[in-house]
Amino acid sequence: MTGVRFPYDPPSLRRVMFDRKTYQKNRYEERKKWLIEMLGGKCNKCNSCNSLEIDHKDPKIKSFNILCMARGMVLEKLVVELKKCQLLCSACHKNKTKIDGSTLYGETCASSKLSLNDVKKIRCDIRSSRAVAKEFGVSHVSILNIKNNKSWRRAE
Repeated sequence: MTGVRFPYDPPSLRRVMFDRKTYQKNRYEERKKWLIEMLGGKCNKCNSCNSLEIDHKDPKIKSFNILCMARGMVLEKLVVELKKCQLLCSACHKNKTKIDGSTLYGETCASSKLSLNDVKKIRCDIRSSRAVAKEFGVSHVSILNIKNNKSWRRAE
């Protein structure tokens, strides 16, 4: 992976693409293509080249979602995270997730701001969702989703 440069957007391209959304979408697509090429360009399991997804081999050591951070991440950090990943087609990715149970829920998810006890308190709280959200440092939509069992459903 060393010696390969991240796609560079020349200033002339930036001027031509005055529509910011179009520019960012094209930049994201270019960087996604680059990441896929860095991982070999085909599924690690079935060698398919269609609907490829970047998968962390072990989600417990995942530092960040690589495609979300590809837009502005420093190349060195991106390459370090890319070494923890593999390329899978969507079907193989779904099977892997189903077999190893690698979808992280609740407290096991690294980005979770709440604990199981917090969720139980939130479900019993009668205050407004905004007041509860302020106390726990999350959005009021997250509070509503917890109270309506749209999230943290396994925390019964």
